[in-house]
Amino acid sequence: MKRYRFRLEQVLRVRRVQEEQARHRVHAAQRDVIRADEVVDQRLESYHNGNSAVSGSQQHFLAQRTLVELRAMAVERSRDEAVAARVVHRDRLADWSHTAQRVEALERLDGRRRDEYSVDERRDEDRTVDEMVSGRRSRRSE
Repeated sequence: MKRYRFRLEQVLRVRRVQEEQARHRVHAAQRDVIRADEVVDQRLESYHNGNSAVSGSQQHFLAQRTLVELRAMAVERSRDEAVAARVVHRDRLADWSHTAQRVEALERLDGRRRDEYSVDERRDEDRTVDEMVSGRRSRRSE
């Protein structure tokens, strides 16, 4: 008897590799989100710690004010980067889901084909046994 072989085995193998790569991209994007959130926290802390009471000359006041504004802009920029990282993460999750569905579809097809092969194989075995039994009976009756 010949051994079962899924005709799309190579395609399934490639799709599994693609799914694994997509999963790695999701994890990388997730790490980027975590890092972006940490940067937001650091910049917020820097902003809050740097807003102390200002005393001294007008130039000193303006310099302090500029630093506060720069820190506030850094906080906003880091928040924007965190939002962008979340968008990338969401997109990567969608890609992973799509590749996983493609793999699952091929695996279901493989399972159906494997079941059909098993049924055909059992039928062949039954046919062979029937022929053997029928052959013995015909020889005995002769």
